[in-house]
Amino acid sequence: MLPVHSVYPLVLGKTMNSNKHFMDRLRSEMKLHEVDSQNDCDVLIAFIPIVSRAGTDIQAALERIPKHSYKRVVLVSLHHTFDQDYIAPDSRHSVHRNDVFAVDCLYHEDMGLLKSRTNDEALKRVIKHLGGETPYKVSEWSLLIVNKMGADKTEFIPWLCAVLSSFLFYFVLPEGYSFFHFLILEILLLIIISVSLTYCGLYKWTLWIFIGINIVLILVFQSSPKESVHELNNATEHS
Repeated sequence: MLPVHSVYPLVLGKTMNSNKHFMDRLRSEMKLHEVDSQNDCDVLIAFIPIVSRAGTDIQAALERIPKHSYKRVVLVSLHHTFDQDYIAPDSRHSVHRNDVFAVDCLYHEDMGLLKSRTNDEALKRVIKHLGGETPYKVSEWSLLIVNKMGADKTEFIPWLCAVLSSFLFYFVLPEGYSFFHFLILEILLLIIISVSLTYCGLYKWTLWIFIGINIVLILVFQSSPKESVHELNNATEHS
């Protein structure tokens, strides 16, 4: 039997009703009893809209949340954006209290809490932290596949183009080049681009930049005469 928690939602700023949307989703997944006072709750769920810098706003909000030895605090940092794929700063890096469990959510004033993987993951983590369970126990890979299948089918276009651009090298690589080794270089290139753009907050452009680089390389290989490669190989052998 799942535990019943007495919770008190604490709203620290203008959330555009995102706090209500989050609580509605949380109540649909586990048993909660919402109380009218902090003194009567065993779980305090604080909602903080990020309006300037995440670290500064979080520290200011934590100063308004007293420490309790017998209460658990869930800190929900709300990041304003219209991009459901936006990668928000991880609020856990700004929380240095053992009694505070931090998650991040995305919201917009016109759409409320966004339908995004970030919000789904935040809800899942809160449920697990409070001792509840998700309706179906599935692996992370299964959850990713289900999310992809339910997502907009246009999301598969850049992945398809990226794979095709990589395999096109099989037809344009000059003799003497290993296609297998080139695929390894392709994977390393994709990792480097992904890490670099994630650090800059531009992760959604990763595949398109990867495809663009591949197109340039394909044109270079296609335009370079194969005779020059043979001559280079012969010169290397004679030397």
